[in-house]
Amino acid sequence: ITKLILGPQPAELMEDGSLCTYRMFCGKALVNTDGVPKQGGDLAAKKLEERILEVEGDFVRDLQLFNPDLKPTLAVTVTVDHARLLVEEYRKHNISAELVIGSTKNRDDIFDRFRTGKLKVIVSVAVVDEGLDLPEATCLQLIRPTRSLRLWKQLIGRVLRIDENNPDKVALIIDHGNCWKYLPLPHKPIEWTLEGKVKFKPDSLTVDRSGLVVKAEERQKRTTVVQGNRRHLEELDINGLPTPEQIRAKRVKGLRRNLFLVEEKKFNPNILWPWANNPEGLLPNEMRRVESALGLPPGFCEARKAC
Repeated sequence: ITKLILGPQPAELMEDGSLCTYRMFCGKALVNTDGVPKQGGDLAAKKLEERILEVEGDFVRDLQLFNPDLKPTLAVTVTVDHARLLVEEYRKHNISAELVIGSTKNRDDIFDRFRTGKLKVIVSVAVVDEGLDLPEATCLQLIRPTRSLRLWKQLIGRVLRIDENNPDKVALIIDHGNCWKYLPLPHKPIEWTLEGKVKFKPDSLTVDRSGLVVKAEERQKRTTVVQGNRRHLEELDINGLPTPEQIRAKRVKGLRRNLFLVEEKKFNPNILWPWANNPEGLLPNEMRRVESALGLPPGFCEARKAC
């Protein structure tokens, strides 16, 4: 194989109306995947079930929180036993739910009730991850954490399909496994290659107060004066530093040695200009940059250096 023919990226399909837009929420009931080994290219199912059972019962609450209108929902978990437990939990809360697995015989009847709105939730394990065409499905409750790009794209694709009967459809994705931290968001472009490697540029993401996954604001770099040594640095209050006049009048003693200028609140290891142990001191242009960055009056560094 020497040629790769690329189709449109998801964002393009959303823009031209071939896919619907979406909102992604981070579930409050989170499945802890720390230490879960990988098996067959994804997280080990048996260990995942143990972790999922630790938060059993909270998934219904999250569905009601992020999907208050109970729009048609596909809930995906990791094992059949847990899927059966989920169906019981939804029904206890008066939410109509049915189990769909490989052995389900009345599948067509279940799908018909789902399409007409008589059934609110379909709980499944692997049946819905590909080939299922239910445009009415609006909410994906992903209780099965995954690190598989293939499975991730297949599952979110179930609810991104446009619905001719609902032209304003906006898909809801409730992620209970922090997949958004490891896999590309539904609209993100992916660089496909003939080498079998997939590349995508991760965003800097966070979760807002409502639980919505959003792009994190870029932190503004700032310059700070600290003192100490490379092992222990303490930030100094700029307003508390002596003024050039006080220094010239020798009303205060010079600051302790080892005064540094660093960028960012996290002090190490990016120490820019050692103010001590440098017989040459700061260069004039460095002094101007320091004064400008800290909002200090012109000549402040010269006065400090003289001190």
